[in-house]
Amino acid sequence: VSLQQPPLLMTLPDSGAVTSLSTLATGGAYCSRLFDWREFHLPMYDIFVAIPVLIFLVFLLVTLDSAFRKLRASDSLVIGVYYGGVWTVVIFVATKAILQIIYPVAEGWQNYLFIPLSSVLFFSEVSVIVFMSHRDTISGREALTNTGLISTIFAVVNAAVQAMLVAVFKTSLWPPRGDTREIGALYWVVLGSLEILIYSTILILKSTRFRDRLPVRKEFFIYVRYLLVLHSLQTSGSLLLYFNVLISYCVKAFSWFLYYSLYAPMFYYCFLYHFFRDIPSPVFEEML
Repeated sequence: VSLQQPPLLMTLPDSGAVTSLSTLATGGAYCSRLFDWREFHLPMYDIFVAIPVLIFLVFLLVTLDSAFRKLRASDSLVIGVYYGGVWTVVIFVATKAILQIIYPVAEGWQNYLFIPLSSVLFFSEVSVIVFMSHRDTISGREALTNTGLISTIFAVVNAAVQAMLVAVFKTSLWPPRGDTREIGALYWVVLGSLEILIYSTILILKSTRFRDRLPVRKEFFIYVRYLLVLHSLQTSGSLLLYFNVLISYCVKAFSWFLYYSLYAPMFYYCFLYHFFRDIPSPVFEEML
């Protein structure tokens, strides 16, 4: 009997033949099995995401009292809003992961849970870029107001597009399933390409005469590089999925694990860690 290892770069079956992720796993698509509760009787992907998120949640709870004391002492509206944003992201990610662990067979829940979580993360990404663009132009309160308005508009439009894909085209946003998985993959390719363009432009501007319009803190550029790498991986995985390359599940699963489990800790480190570690300061430039 010949036990030949199948190639990783094999193509998916025809759209009509895709009835479950367990069938896609046959022939070496091991990553796709992480999303199928029938394989392990638990959704392993959501467990993997939940572990680091819950660890970070414990950290936030342990440091909650000292964080509130420093926020009250500094009276910094900017830091308070961003600290609340970290809590919002953590709660949404943890809630989605826990619900899918408790109700792993309720596949119809996934899109309904995914849209608000995706909207919160998208809102957070847009808000950082918009807020940082106000450097040295207006006050912190005005910048927050403009940031909230612009970020809300973008997040609502993105959520509306996702809802249309789910309701009208019957597309599963993630994990992709069924006859319309190419539509979902194309959506992620377009969105990811726009995000790659934005973050790449920021890094390019850092080396030009326009660098004075960018934040000066090195942590901001760590945050930008982190998201650039993640969106590059996600877009590559979506592009592979669009062309029916089976290993796309591994690329997408890995990139989204890094996104959902590490975004909040990365955000905290880049924009809040030094504030809570050092003497509080109410200045607007604390975030820049």
